[in-house]
Amino acid sequence: MDLDACLDILKARQGCDHEEHAGHEATPCAVANVKQTLAHDLHLESCVPEDDDLQATSTRGLYDAFMRCQSKRVEIYARFETGFVELMFKDEFAVFSQEITKHFAAVSAEINRIEATLRARDATTLAALIRKVQIQEKEKLLLTSALLLERMRSKQTRDDDVSASIYDTSIRSMEGTHTKIIEAINELLVEMQYEVAELDA
Repeated sequence: MDLDACLDILKARQGCDHEEHAGHEATPCAVANVKQTLAHDLHLESCVPEDDDLQATSTRGLYDAFMRCQSKRVEIYARFETGFVELMFKDEFAVFSQEITKHFAAVSAEINRIEATLRARDATTLAALIRKVQIQEKEKLLLTSALLLERMRSKQTRDDDVSASIYDTSIRSMEGTHTKIIEAINELLVEMQYEVAELDA
């Protein structure tokens, strides 16, 4: 997952802050609280077996592990969106952005391990589908970050401001692209189901 690119998008939020927040940093206590809350909400246990166990896992088992990772990614997205709204004008936002993207990166790394294991045993079709999902998920994360930022900017704009309609158009365009990405991911997941069903037959 492109962690740096996602953080760059979220850092753009700093230019949208109210002046009273400019230059402020979260206190160590607030930083610890954000980290602990995310760790509690998202749980830190791995969805994937250790390397030795991973090698011994069946192809069906690897697929199941991938789907657990996808479910975890859905949880992170939900927390990402709620946390963005809750903290977007608070000093803790920078820490939240860094921590949430680390959770995304951790899930992506686990999926990469699954993909590598599948390729090593010549399950190339399933591995290729996972790679396509990963590419789409990368785009989805970057677009979600940009979309949340654009919505925040829109809320800060008065209805009679000339930029209001520009933001609305931009948001609609992003939402349309976001929907297409989700549809593409779902189609790939269906293809994976068929592929695994053939392996089980």
